[in-house]
Amino acid sequence: MLALTDPRRVHLCRLIARQAMTTTDLADRLSMTRPQVARHLRDLRDLGLVQVERHGRYVHHGLDLTAVERIGRDVSTALQY
Repeated sequence: MLALTDPRRVHLCRLIARQAMTTTDLADRLSMTRPQVARHLRDLRDLGLVQVERHGRYVHHGLDLTAVERIGRDVSTALQY
């Protein structure tokens, strides 16, 4: 999956796998701008890997671990046949 070839995107996924975070929190942790983080999150969300929860005016992004596990199983199955 090409979406996970970018090291910054992989680091972002590792962060949101542990705890849902806002774009601002992620930008601070990754030393990136908010628009850069938002683009990465949009790409991951379009692939179904990121879940979004709204808490008042804050939007928290978390990694959909079920979707990630499904990718692993799909790759494993594809390699077997």
